[in-house]
Amino acid sequence: MIRTRLDYEKLHRHILIKLKAIKKPQRYLSEKQGFSRDTVKRLSKGNEIRMITFFKMVDWLEAEPEDYFIFRRRQKK
Repeated sequence: MIRTRLDYEKLHRHILIKLKAIKKPQRYLSEKQGFSRDTVKRLSKGNEIRMITFFKMVDWLEAEPEDYFIFRRRQKK
């Protein structure tokens, strides 16, 4: 069986890279996409976010959702 989870840290890192490239603060992203700055802060700590927010962020990054999936094979007992 394969377990899948989202790589929130990678997503946060890519957001910071893009914000730096366009010379905008984190506040810009939260205002533009309609979610709180606390959501971006949660990402920085590796905490979960809502799926709709995840898709908004991925869309803003012009990336594919699968870029942020981590697949792990579950060990048999």
